[in-house]
Amino acid sequence: MPLDLNSEVLVVRERGGFFFLDDFSLIELSGKDAETFLQGRTSNDVKAVLAGHGQQTSFLDRKGYLIAFLSIHRIGSNYLLLSDMQQSPVIMKELATYHFREDISYRETAQDYRALTVHGPIAESFILDNFQLNHVQLSEGNVAQALRSEHAIVEGTAFGKACRVLRRSISGDPGFVILVDKGD
Repeated sequence: MPLDLNSEVLVVRERGGFFFLDDFSLIELSGKDAETFLQGRTSNDVKAVLAGHGQQTSFLDRKGYLIAFLSIHRIGSNYLLLSDMQQSPVIMKELATYHFREDISYRETAQDYRALTVHGPIAESFILDNFQLNHVQLSEGNVAQALRSEHAIVEGTAFGKACRVLRRSISGDPGFVILVDKGD
């Protein structure tokens, strides 16, 4: 017998759940000027984002109106921009419009990954029990501590596949976005 929506939400809140993210956009931005470029184009302080961490931010137009909302996650000197798929053309246009001489490259990479999200009280233990993860920067001491940091990102393997795990709530409950490399 199918569950009603309220019952499904209650199950996720009390135990946990997952679903595939078929409507996400992932843009990878790299280059020696990546940080400076994003600092000048987004609403938050990108320079404050350490490797292995991230933040919510937005792109604004010249008048300060919101044109795209996303999260930025830093891996080394490279950045992952995660947003809703409908915002990808807007973000790509912003990058192209304001990219002049900066040493940056960017591309849409959602097609390279299978994405899913795990939410609820069991999400963290599910990740730690089933993934072999390496934190990009070990200032937190270990992967479990790193994953508790909002918008953290770790890399590793899950079930023999290369993956990236981002601390990001989609539902409002504690959760993670898992990007599994399709190339393996």
